[in-house]
Amino acid sequence: MGPFIRIALRYLAGGLVLRGVLSPETAQELSTDPDVIYIITQAVDWLMVVAGTALATVIEWAYQKAKQYGWAT
Repeated sequence: MGPFIRIALRYLAGGLVLRGVLSPETAQELSTDPDVIYIITQAVDWLMVVAGTALATVIEWAYQKAKQYGWAT
């Protein structure tokens, strides 16, 4: 996941430099800093777990409603 995060950070940093929000030096530092990449990778991993749990909950809820109303399951 790290290489994808690094690429996404590079594009994001480039966009922020283009808009004048970041200096090129700061953007380079953010897009190559291992700590920033690690933190974002951990956040993405956590969000994937939360999204998977939410999806499973919705599916189980729909299954319960289908059983309740006598629909095909």
